[in-house]
Amino acid sequence: MITGMKRISVFLVIALIAPVFVQTDAAAAVGYEAENATISQGVVESNHAGFTGTGFVNYDNVV
Repeated sequence: MITGMKRISVFLVIALIAPVFVQTDAAAAVGYEAENATISQGVVESNHAGFTGTGFVNYDNVV
């Protein structure tokens, strides 16, 4: 019975420690680019947190 308890103990220790050594890959940064265009009913803004470009076109909701 003691050998069975030792096996279970070893298994539990390995199961709890194993995730610490698992390495996951970080997501790659994604950059989006756009071409020059004529803007109709919109404005160029850059007011979103984390935005690093020169500007994006923002439109009002039109009914």
